[in-house]
Amino acid sequence: MVKRVTFGLFLLLLAACQPTPSTPTPIGTVTRPDLVSLINWERSPLAVVFRAEVATSDTTSFERRSDIADCTIYGDNRVVFTTPTGIGKGLSWQRVSDEAIRLMVEELMMNYQIYNQSAGVDAIPDEQRPDQAETVILVVNGQAHRADALGGWPEDFYQRVAERCRAVADAPSELLPVDAYVSAQVVPYDDTRPTITWDAVSGVDLSALTEERRWVSGAAMQALWTAQRESGADVQFQQGDAIYRVAVEVPGVTRYSPPPP
Repeated sequence: MVKRVTFGLFLLLLAACQPTPSTPTPIGTVTRPDLVSLINWERSPLAVVFRAEVATSDTTSFERRSDIADCTIYGDNRVVFTTPTGIGKGLSWQRVSDEAIRLMVEELMMNYQIYNQSAGVDAIPDEQRPDQAETVILVVNGQAHRADALGGWPEDFYQRVAERCRAVADAPSELLPVDAYVSAQVVPYDDTRPTITWDAVSGVDLSALTEERRWVSGAAMQALWTAQRESGADVQFQQGDAIYRVAVEVPGVTRYSPPPP
């Protein structure tokens, strides 16, 4: 059982972000000093150190705005990962030590042979590329290495490295954002998707939203976020006679969110 905490610290870190020295002062206890100079990363809160996701060829549509990778480690040492909850996906996070990240990277290199895995998507003609592909990326020491399921990795490779990423967080909390971009579009009713009745007096009037992102704070935004976690990102909201698809995007969490305003 994870505890629920708010996510305001992350946005404070964004504002305080500064260029990283080549070997910064380690965060947390160091028992493997040999790794300190060998494995380093950009310390920006929006920089990706490691990510495991089912990547899509579509990265710009409204439907993709709520996408969240299975597990991501960011430059400010945040681990953000999904947790299955039936029809939805919960989301947890923790800020971990440098050593926890370095030990994982060492395992990826030595045990999982990540640098021997390759990306196969780019070798496929555009018209033949699949809509989705399991993909991992590791970005350390100024170098990015990407691999995907079409590159010939072992059958359970993705599941194992995604779970190893989640395991970096030893005391995670439920992620509940303080602020987020919210946008909406009117859609036809779909009887195959979950439907939630929404009241404009809650604090967010869906009829006043458009596909243009609006920075929103407060309980109503958090209720929309939680609804997507519990019922799935494709949940539809009924307000009055209209049906809406809603996107709630958190910088450094959802895949295609712009930076905070």
